Amino acid sequence: MRFKCGVGICLIGAVILSLGRGISAEGAKTEGVDYFKEGKYERAIASFKKAISEDPKDETSCYNLALCYIKTKKYEKALEPLSQAVELKPSHVKAYMALGLANEKLKLYGQAIKAYKKVLEISTDEGVKDLAERHLETLREIMSRSHSSERKSEDRKIFSINMETSMSSNDNISLRPADLLPVSDTIYTV
Repeated sequence: MRFKCGVGICLIGAVILSLGRGISAEGAKTEGVDYFKEGKYERAIASFKKAISEDPKDETSCYNLALCYIKTKKYEKALEPLSQAVELKPSHVKAYMALGLANEKLKLYGQAIKAYKKVLEISTDEGVKDLAERHLETLREIMSRSHSSERKSEDRKIFSINMETSMSSNDNISLRPADLLPVSDTIYTV
């Protein structure tokens, strides 16, 4: 009888010790992955944060935490764990892809371009490289349109200033909407 009580006390002691220490980094990471697969992203976030607090050098938990933030559209929060993941493992292609995506969603196009270019530099997977190249092409188009609209906006300002100057001397002129095209949209023929 005494033997059974001793075993029971040992088991209770082991349970109490495990509760006091909490879950291990590996256990928290596994739990986070399970929650992620179930679509329970907030719970997964808590698990991955726990894993990182137990093992701050685990780039996989950093990456997984960032994926949870991306899934919940908390792109700004994803930046720190992704930066930590690539700092811990500079060849982490998936982390660079996710970093590009998070920056792209935040309209930090310059940072997104840097991340995608890094993917092209370090990845050996042609499919991943193609995906990064497609993102880069999209960003180039966005940046081109952005510069074009900035130029058009500047042209409109210049046109407006010129019109105000000329209108002050000739106030009886009426303009149609087509007359208000910016200078860069005007077609000149010879």
